[in-house]
Amino acid sequence: MEIEDLVMDLESSNAAASALDKKQRNFDKVLAVWRQKYEECQCELESSQESRSLSTELFKLKNSYEKALDHLQTTKRENKKLQEDIADLSDQISQGGKTIHELEQIKKGLDMEKSEIQAALQEIKGSLFLRALSLSLSLSQGTLSLSFSFSGHSLSLFLFLRALWKTRRERLSVSRWISTRSRLTSTGRWWRRMGKSTTSTRTTREPWNPCRPPWTQSASPGMRRCIRRKKMEGDLEREVQVQIKELDDTLQQNEELKEQAAVTERRTHKLAEHELLHSQNTGSTCCTPRTQGQPAALPEHRVNLLHSRTQGSSTRRRSWRVTCLCCPLIWTRLLMNAATQTRRPSLM
Repeated sequence: MEIEDLVMDLESSNAAASALDKKQRNFDKVLAVWRQKYEECQCELESSQESRSLSTELFKLKNSYEKALDHLQTTKRENKKLQEDIADLSDQISQGGKTIHELEQIKKGLDMEKSEIQAALQEIKGSLFLRALSLSLSLSQGTLSLSFSFSGHSLSLFLFLRALWKTRRERLSVSRWISTRSRLTSTGRWWRRMGKSTTSTRTTREPWNPCRPPWTQSASPGMRRCIRRKKMEGDLEREVQVQIKELDDTLQQNEELKEQAAVTERRTHKLAEHELLHSQNTGSTCCTPRTQGQPAALPEHRVNLLHSRTQGSSTRRRSWRVTCLCCPLIWTRLLMNAATQTRRPSLM
């Protein structure tokens, strides 16, 4: 009985062992499956991490690409503006060169006219002195005559009036002595005539005129002539001095305009040199022409202003030349009127 029990126990233990073997095999199979799934999940996790890192890098690259596109557009716009600035600077430099060339031509013309004026002045110096002497002699005799003749030279008003003023000053030094002598002789005759006067002289005496100055009341005709002559000469001398002063001012303005033109010429040359340097170094200096484009309009404006001023001075110079040519005629008319006014009392 015990043996049968042991056999039964052995069979049951064998059956349990076989069942356990089957369970172990099944468990090994399940473990192998789950191990394979774990490996697959690990691979998927690694691939997902790589894809995530790649997506972040792609996003960064996309942002950098957009920034590069924006920078490219800004550089294109700046390049376009720089090209426009370079074109404006080249136009301004060409215009400045044209205006400088015109100013140089005007300066050459003025220098030629100055040389012609100096030559004409040297030619007429002797004739003016001789005419002054003849004029002083004609004043001493009581007859006034003046005749001017120009040899076709374009004589400037400033030099002509200065020479005329010097001649008149020399003539006045001679005529002053003659007028003092004539005044003394006329006053002496008047006092002698008043000493010998009678009732008939009282009736023929000139009436009192309050509008006339007191030193010309009851004066002789010679004294009146001298007073009129002095008054006219003083007025003419003042007018000549005023005109000479105005001409000095105009000449000073012309010199200042020439200096300003030279300064603008130097500035335009500097701008041309800077523009050449900029054209050579466009890659390194990207923003300098933009800053230079703003002050570049200032020299152009000043050149145009100087050009207009030189044109105005040339027109004024032409008008002064016309008045210079008309001045001798006015002077002769005034002297003829003075001569006629001085002759009338003697005829009466």
